Amino acid sequence: MKNIETILSDFGITIPEGKAADLRKAVAENYKTVAEYTKLQERHDALDTSLKDVQGKLAAFDGVDVAALKGQITTLTNDLQTERDNRKKDAAAVKLRSTVDTFLSGKHFVNDITRESITDKLVTALGSDDARGKSIDDLFTGLVTDQNGKEIPGILVADPASKARFSSDHSGMVPPAGGAKEYVAQKYKNNPFFRG
Repeated sequence: MKNIETILSDFGITIPEGKAADLRKAVAENYKTVAEYTKLQERHDALDTSLKDVQGKLAAFDGVDVAALKGQITTLTNDLQTERDNRKKDAAAVKLRSTVDTFLSGKHFVNDITRESITDKLVTALGSDDARGKSIDDLFTGLVTDQNGKEIPGILVADPASKARFSSDHSGMVPPAGGAKEYVAQKYKNNPFFRG
C-alpha cells in the first residue's frame, strides 16, 4: 500500500516540506486505508449478524407478559427465601431442643409428662426475648420455683427411686363377682372404721 505522498508525487503534485506532516495528519483523520476499511466492514458484518441473532431470540418472547414473568420471579424468590428461613428456624429449634435435653438430662422429674412439659416451656422461654441475658439454669429455676424461690412440689424429685410407680402388676387381676363394692366390702369386712 502506498502512502499519500507517494500517490500525489506519481501524479506530479509536490508537497512542500513543511506541509507533509499536516497532510498526513489530515488524511489520517478523514480517510481510512483499504485494510482499515475491510476491518471495519468485517466488524460491521459481525455486529449485524449478532443483532439479527438477538432479534431472533427476542422474537421468541413476543406475546409473553413480562409483568407476569417478573411476578413469577418475585414469587419464586420469596418462596425460596421463606424456605431458607424456615430451614434455619428448624435447625435452630432442633439445636435448642438438644441443648435443653442435655441440660435436663441430670434432672429427675416426677414423671415423663412433667419432664416433657418443662422441656417445652424451657424451649419456648429460651426462644423468647425475655431470655436475653439469662442463663438456661435461671430460666429453669424460674419454672420450677415459686415467687419466694421455693421449689414447686410435684415437679422434681431428689431421688429417682422415689418416682411414682405401681407397687405390683395389676394387669392379670380379675374383678370380683359382685363388682367393686363387693370387693371393698370383702377387703375391709374386719375393719371397724369401714361402713360398707
